[in-house]
Amino acid sequence: MPPASQVAVGGSTSNVLLLRNGALYTWGGNASGQGGAGNTSSRPSPSQILAGQNFTSVTKGHSHVVALRDDGTVWAWGLNANGQLGTGNRTNSPTPVQIVIPLP
Repeated sequence: MPPASQVAVGGSTSNVLLLRNGALYTWGGNASGQGGAGNTSSRPSPSQILAGQNFTSVTKGHSHVVALRDDGTVWAWGLNANGQLGTGNRTNSPTPVQIVIPLP
C-alpha cells in the first residue's frame, strides 16, 4: 500500500485514510453511511471509496465525510440531518455525492 498522506479519525464513526496516490479508504462505524460504501454496515478493515478517483484532501465531521478531488470537485457522504452534505436536502447518503456549488 502506498504511503499515507492524511488521516481523519474520531469517536465510533468511520476512520478515513487518504494515500499519497489519491486513493481514499474508510473503516469503522457506519450507522449513517459515513463509510461511503453504499450501506450502513460497520467495517473492521479499510475499504476503498470511489476507486479510480484521485483525492487531495479529506476531513470528517460528526458522522459525515467531505473530500476534495484533484479536479477541484467536492464530495460528501454520511449523516445529513442538518444539511451538512450540501445536497439541498436532509437525507443521509451512504455513497459519495458531489456537492454542486452555485456560481454567483
